[in-house]
Amino acid sequence: MNATTNKDGIDPAAVVMLARALRQAAPALDLPEEDVLEFTQLATRLETEAANGSPDSSRLQGWGGSIVGILNSPVVSGALGSVLAVYTGTVLPGLPPG
Repeated sequence: MNATTNKDGIDPAAVVMLARALRQAAPALDLPEEDVLEFTQLATRLETEAANGSPDSSRLQGWGGSIVGILNSPVVSGALGSVLAVYTGTVLPGLPPG
């Protein structure tokens, strides 16, 4: 299976998988309700944009950065948030460290 990456090194199929994993993990992150809503909306935006024929890398990077910010915030405890933050940075290279 060959991954198709765009000019910024982003594989849209990997972004879709990331977005789905983020939404599935959201309940286990023990986030406040408003953060869960924001987190899942960001994941949905990632998936929708990545599934688009030609995703906008800057949008993906912006939303990915917001997701990493939430994952690295003090309200997220446990290893799952750290793992997801690293996974997000792998799928969306070039994100600023959280």
